[in-house]
Amino acid sequence: MRNRLTPLPALCLSLLAALSPAGCDRDATPKAVAAKADTAGRVRVTEGPALERWIPPTVTVGPEQVDTALDQADLAAKNHQWFLDSESVLPIVLAVESNATNTPGQLQRAKSLRKRAIDALLVDGQALLPQLDSNPTALDQARTIAAVIRSAAPGEERTFAFLDEFERRQVAALLNGQALAALQRKDLGDAPDQGAQGLYRQVLRTDPTNVVAQQGLAQVEQAFIDRARFEANRRLYHLSARALRQGSQVRSDADGNVAAATKELQTHRTRYLQLLKAQGIAGLADRGDLKLARAQLVEMIRVSQPGEPLVAELSTRIELFQHYGPYRPGQTFTDEMPSGGRGPRMVVVPHGAFIMGSTDADPQANKNEKPAHEVRFARGFAMAEHEVTVAEFGRFIAATQHRTRASRRGFSTIYSESSGNYARQSFVDWYSDFHGAKAAMNAPVMHVSVRDALAYVQWLTEKTGHEYRLPSEAEFEYALRAGSADVFPWGSGSPKSPIENLTGLRDVSVSGRRWANGFEGYGDGYWGPAPVEQFAANAFGLRDMGGNLSEWTADCIHASFRRAPKDGKAWVNSGCRSYVTKGGSWASSPAQTRSAFRVGIDADTTNAKIGFRVVRDL
Repeated sequence: MRNRLTPLPALCLSLLAALSPAGCDRDATPKAVAAKADTAGRVRVTEGPALERWIPPTVTVGPEQVDTALDQADLAAKNHQWFLDSESVLPIVLAVESNATNTPGQLQRAKSLRKRAIDALLVDGQALLPQLDSNPTALDQARTIAAVIRSAAPGEERTFAFLDEFERRQVAALLNGQALAALQRKDLGDAPDQGAQGLYRQVLRTDPTNVVAQQGLAQVEQAFIDRARFEANRRLYHLSARALRQGSQVRSDADGNVAAATKELQTHRTRYLQLLKAQGIAGLADRGDLKLARAQLVEMIRVSQPGEPLVAELSTRIELFQHYGPYRPGQTFTDEMPSGGRGPRMVVVPHGAFIMGSTDADPQANKNEKPAHEVRFARGFAMAEHEVTVAEFGRFIAATQHRTRASRRGFSTIYSESSGNYARQSFVDWYSDFHGAKAAMNAPVMHVSVRDALAYVQWLTEKTGHEYRLPSEAEFEYALRAGSADVFPWGSGSPKSPIENLTGLRDVSVSGRRWANGFEGYGDGYWGPAPVEQFAANAFGLRDMGGNLSEWTADCIHASFRRAPKDGKAWVNSGCRSYVTKGGSWASSPAQTRSAFRVGIDADTTNAKIGFRVVRDL
């Protein structure tokens, strides 16, 4: 048999002390003082070392009054009056048992009545225990019953069993109540042993089947999910992720609530990132708003996780826009003309740097090709895929009635098949081919001066609303090399296969003439300019850069590169008469086909070897 109650933990004592009625007796032993009935007719309850202690009302039973008192107690038992006042079973029985003159029969009768009362109270108490978490009145009633039983039947095993169960459930109820209060004020706990979740876990450590605590942890988990949604709506995804991590630690997530919420919030974040990216790209495309795009990128970086592809995509688009506007390197496009038709097909040339001119390693280098120097393009530019054709130049003539230099003076220089030399011939103009006959519409336009070419690009600019111009010498050589640093655009020595319209020793004119100075073993099937697009594009997507026709550039000729611009802009002097032409032609010697070769030509020159192409700023 147990001879004492097991003390509650310190926490339980403090909780009970906080809830014990004012004026309770906290001594370990019952006080031999008369109990005082309160004005409501109920007894006061005092507290022992672990539980409240009941002090029964004072009942005086003399030796001659025992049987009468027991009769009264028997009547009280029939009326289920167990302890509330001096006319109840237990106060009477305890008074009888304290009388030293009782007969064995009286003692047995008193013991039976006391047992009957304790049995009834235990039944009532056991019925109340499941209600302690949800019914404050049940908790008060069960606490009073526990105090009465503890005082009235202190040494019985069933008393110990009930009191242990009551203590456990009372502490669980108190902890659950505190946890609910913490939950209501959103004190969920930053760690599993803190806040509402910590209190619910204390309950479950002693009562793993406590339904209220189990449900409470589910509410804590849902509260973390709700917090995560709240933070996501504020675009504070790092706090949202933290809340979900905390929520995942509350329970095992067997029902998948946290996992589902995690997926939901990942979708929420992705949609926000997609919106930011779309706004940034739209700003670039519609208004060229680099500031807006950068602001959207900063916000994307703030809310994204490392390695987010949407962030990398907008970052790439911003970088491309800085160098190419709304285009991409290698992209082809044409500009619409309001009057109908479209401008030349343009190719976006990538930004970058190259070494312009000739080095000492080239034995054929001219002085005006030195010193070799670095030129760097901060932005890309668009260059026509091929030389301006007869058809394209004809639309300009029809629209403007421009009179070319050849038309005004009445002649141009052609190739004479009969003599194998170049000769002036009358009535040769932009619509003529290399020997003076009518040119095909897809042939590169020739017999145009640099001023004719400048008039064409001015017309294109006015009609399209975009800045067209002749390429600078640096732009032309950069695009001609297309990443190559060799003597020729294709490498060194003679080409191994037809790649440009060049002077090859295997080329033959209609009368059987051959070149005296051409590329060894090379033939491309053309004597004279070829129609555009007959040969493959170079690495930048441009055609006929190294052959077909030499081309006008926007630069004045200079004796060397000693003060040449380093940014690729045209090097122009006021009033200059000679402009640089670049690129080999169908009649250029191998030395004149080198990537660095440059020659100054009088601005009024027109012949069958020079054409041009256009460049557009991005």
